[in-house]
Amino acid sequence: MNINEVGKYYASMVRKFRTEYKSKNLHGVCKEHKVNYTKMLHCLRNDSYRKPSATPVSL
Repeated sequence: MNINEVGKYYASMVRKFRTEYKSKNLHGVCKEHKVNYTKMLHCLRNDSYRKPSATPVSL
């Protein structure tokens, strides 16, 4: 997985955590899905993961 795919994966996990697992703790969700707890914390605190960009990014 390249770095863009990793970022997209963690962004999708953050969205899933915010919508589906509101009452669960983050550590349990990370352990359940086998994702890095520290990266999830970073993504949850980062504003770019909270709001989708208004313009799509072209590669």
